[in-house]
Amino acid sequence: MSTEAAERNTQFAANSPRFADVVGPEPRLERLVDVDAHEGPAYVQAEDALYFTTVRAGSVSLKRLACATATVTVVLPDANNANGMTLDREGRLVICEQGSRTTPARISRLDLVTGLR
Repeated sequence: MSTEAAERNTQFAANSPRFADVVGPEPRLERLVDVDAHEGPAYVQAEDALYFTTVRAGSVSLKRLACATATVTVVLPDANNANGMTLDREGRLVICEQGSRTTPARISRLDLVTGLR
């Protein structure tokens, strides 16, 4: 079976009825863009965007995929080795940063409206 055929025949299993709020009544797997996604991810429904991290030459950056346009932008070029994130109740991105030998690990928040940490 081709990759395209496999993508059309993929079934989704939901552990929460709220999953339908994100994927709709007839979910399908669709390739939006080829990207160097590594960890994360966090979907922000209000933006229809997916936030994720990438690793390039030992540096981790935080990126945003606008799902409607399949546009990828860099949010934080140096994300302190971030490897996971979620949204808090106010809609801010909570980021788990592993740190490095020179920068301590931490949990940070990023306001997606103002860009402030």
